[in-house]
Amino acid sequence: MRESRDHIKSIETFHAPAERLSTERIAKQKENLEAFEYLKTIFNKLPINAAIINRERQIIAANDSFLRTLSISEESEILGLRPGEAFCCKYSELSPGKCGTSEYCVCCGAVNAILESQNLKETVSRECLMYIEQEGVTRSMELQITVSPLAPKDQEEFFLLVVEDISDKKRRYALERIFFHDVLNTSGALLNFLRFLIEEKETAGTDAPLLELSKIAQRLYEEIVEHRDLISAENNDLSVNIEALHSDMIIEEAIQQAKVMDQAALVQFIIEDKEEIAFESDKVLVLRILINLLKNALEASRWGEAIKLGCKKEKAHVKFWVQNPCVMSKEVQLQIFKRSFSTKGNGRGLGTYSVKLLGEKYLKGSVSFESRPETGTVFYLRLPIIFPMPAH
Repeated sequence: MRESRDHIKSIETFHAPAERLSTERIAKQKENLEAFEYLKTIFNKLPINAAIINRERQIIAANDSFLRTLSISEESEILGLRPGEAFCCKYSELSPGKCGTSEYCVCCGAVNAILESQNLKETVSRECLMYIEQEGVTRSMELQITVSPLAPKDQEEFFLLVVEDISDKKRRYALERIFFHDVLNTSGALLNFLRFLIEEKETAGTDAPLLELSKIAQRLYEEIVEHRDLISAENNDLSVNIEALHSDMIIEEAIQQAKVMDQAALVQFIIEDKEEIAFESDKVLVLRILINLLKNALEASRWGEAIKLGCKKEKAHVKFWVQNPCVMSKEVQLQIFKRSFSTKGNGRGLGTYSVKLLGEKYLKGSVSFESRPETGTVFYLRLPIIFPMPAH
C-alpha cells in the first residue's frame, strides 16, 4: 500500500510547497468531510474521476470512478498522497518533496491548476502531459485537470479535483492535423510542379522537371506511410524488419533525403566522425528517426548555419547524433519528448515523441539530447549492434 508521510518542513522545492500534513491530520480532515453523508453519496455517484484535496495538495477523499481509474479498491491506499504520486508520475519521485516539487513540475498542468485555483479562489482547468511509470514501464497520458475551491469548514480549505483522460482525443486530433498538414504541403508542391510542367511542355529537356516530380511524389508516399506506421506504433502492432545495415550508408541516405526538404538549401549539412559500423536494425525506422531529427534541426536553424550528423561505436552499440546551433529554452527541454507538445503551435508535436517511441520501444535503443550554448542542441540515437530478438 502507498502510504503518506508525516508533515514535511524545510524541504527544497523547485516549484510548489513541499510541506504536507501528517497521517493523523489527514484522517481528521476526512472525518470532517464524512460528517456530510449526503455529500459523500453524491460524490461517489459522479461519473467522473473526482477527488478532494487539501491546501497541501494531498488527497483526503476520492470517488469510486477515481479509484477504478487507478486500479485500486481501497481509498486508504491513496489518502495523503498528491495527485502525481497517486498516478505514479515518474517525476514525482525525483525530489524529496515528491509531487509538485521537482524542476519538471514547473511545467505540470496539474500542480499549476491547483496552485492557480488556490490563489484565485476560482475554478481553473489545465491540460497535463503526464509520464506514468509502473513496474518499469513508462507510458504517456494527456489529462484535463479541473480544480474548484470548496467552501472552507473550520478554516480549512478543500478543493475538488476532477481528472479526465483526454489521451485518445488529443492523439486523434494531433495525428489528423499533422497528417493533413504534411500531405497537403507535399501534394500542393506536386500540383504546382505539374502546372509548371504543363507550361514548359513545349521546351526541350523536360527530363529534369520529371525527375523533380518523381522526388515530390516519393515524398508524398513516404509521409503517408510514416503516419500509417506511427498509428500502428501507438496501437502496439507495428512490425519491425531487422536486417544487416552499415552506419555510413544510413547517414549518406539520411542526408540525401534531408536535402530535398523545404528550406534545406538555406543551411549546410555536414557529416562528421562517420565510422563504418555494421549493425542490425530496421532500416526504414532508423532512417525515419534520423530524418525527423534532421527536419527538427532544419526548422530550428537559420540561413547559413550548419547541421551536423555523425556516428561512432560505443561498446555494443552504434551511436548517431544530429546537431544544430540553436539552444532550446529550459521549458522546452523539460517537455521535449511529450506527446502533443510542440514549439510549432497547436496540432503539431509528434516529431520527437515518435523518435523516442520508435527508437526505444521498437528498435530497443535509447534517445536523448543535450542543449547548451557551447554545443547547441544535439540529439542522440543509440542502437544495439546486435538486435535483441524476443525469445519464443
